[in-house]
Amino acid sequence: MNCPICGKEMITGEAVMKPGAGPTLYPRRTEDSELKYMAKLFFGSKDSIKPGELDGCWYCSGCEKLIAVWNERASKQN
Repeated sequence: MNCPICGKEMITGEAVMKPGAGPTLYPRRTEDSELKYMAKLFFGSKDSIKPGELDGCWYCSGCEKLIAVWNERASKQN
């Protein structure tokens, strides 16, 4: 994958999250003040999104950015 920021070829790898410290996205709404947004981060929010399954992770040595792609829900195992 090429870096969307600088265009250099990225290397792929595995992102490892420790139990209890997994990623959560807190959407930043334009109507939220900085204080209200910080309260969401600290106390949690109903509109937060917990990723279910990692699709891939890449690193760019050119601009030193990490990109992780997550599915919102884990795929169902049959």
